[in-house]
Amino acid sequence: MSGLLATVACTVLLGGCELPSSGMVPPSLEDSYCYDFNDHECLPSHIEPVYTPVWLDASRILFFFFRAQEEREDSREGAGGGGLYVLQTRGEVEVRRFTRPSGVDERFADDYSPTLAPDGTTVVYATLRLKTSGGEHNFEIVSSSLELDGEEVRRLTKTINQDTNPVVSPDGERIAFVRTEFLYSEPGLRVMNPDGTRSRRLAPNVGIRGTPAWSPDGRKLAFVGTDEGTRVPFALYVVDRDGPNLTRLIEALSGVAWSPDGQLLAYNGPHPGYHDQHHGQSVLYVVNSSADLADGEARMLIEEPCSAFLWSPDGREVLCAGWWSGLIAADVETGEIRVIRPTDRGVLGMAWAPDGRTLAVRMTPMQAPHSCGGLVLYTIDRDGSDYRPQVLECDGELTIVGADTTSLPEEQEGTGRAVAR
Repeated sequence: MSGLLATVACTVLLGGCELPSSGMVPPSLEDSYCYDFNDHECLPSHIEPVYTPVWLDASRILFFFFRAQEEREDSREGAGGGGLYVLQTRGEVEVRRFTRPSGVDERFADDYSPTLAPDGTTVVYATLRLKTSGGEHNFEIVSSSLELDGEEVRRLTKTINQDTNPVVSPDGERIAFVRTEFLYSEPGLRVMNPDGTRSRRLAPNVGIRGTPAWSPDGRKLAFVGTDEGTRVPFALYVVDRDGPNLTRLIEALSGVAWSPDGQLLAYNGPHPGYHDQHHGQSVLYVVNSSADLADGEARMLIEEPCSAFLWSPDGREVLCAGWWSGLIAADVETGEIRVIRPTDRGVLGMAWAPDGRTLAVRMTPMQAPHSCGGLVLYTIDRDGSDYRPQVLECDGELTIVGADTTSLPEEQEGTGRAVAR
């Protein structure tokens, strides 16, 4: 996992790595291994998998997991590739694979970055297929029905480009995603209909960094990007979902999340003590979402990098997976910091359950790749109570935690059971 941790540190701590002056260079289609999630030297940063878990309902969590490269050399059925898994948290606790590629060696297939349609019936996600019978090597956006348990896949994009980071609008009428066109172009923000028709680019002169975020009313998109012509520092942008009225708000580094009322945006921005985006530390800010702002009008909320962050359902707090402080929450009005779980490091994504009380947290397994005890997913209440480790990585496999525990990894020994792939 060292490549992933290095990428997270580069993006979060340092505000991103230096890019060549010609832009972000996509990997060659001839080099299959350039698409491996473990090879971050040749993987464009915007193609990093989105690890944020997705609550399908009050008891099921969808999440992405991929095996280390050395594990993927095994040619057994189901042995390789990154996939989407469903954790059942109530009743008979189990984890099962939601997506399983057909007609292709799973060592060269990945399904990742899921987003749920608002009607709760369809999962939209990015997929990668290498060495298929048709010779297709690139990234596409697809959808699968929950009723059919991921067995039937509908392809929404089919181009020579790299299509990634899909997000369904709150009204279900649009899918925003990121496309990198060959050759040597900046990744661009696009939207399409739910069936894949009417794909068009928004903000054609601005490259996007990371995943876009829909406003709560579905009328606008916020994203971090840079002007393709001038390559000015990365900034926070807001654009109407049909393209006009692009607004550059303020200098930013990565990540963006709308407040539930749509009035504020949270984002990682440069620390005021640093003036170089590529070498300075990032901190979390909040800013008004509708004004054309000067760079001094945002308010620093948390003075440390947040590897993941999200708003509380009532909009009163922003939760942050702090690089040093662990899982914390900041009161938006007072700035007061509340510690939820101080020991956590390496959080990749978080999501609220439908009740708005329980949080699913996706972790980076920090232990050695061939040891048991790397925590992959846990749930916790908003006040820090009812901490429940749910899934571990054990010898490259997913393992269900069979008992509640508050001490890891010592109390994990002997508590889990392996998950069938």
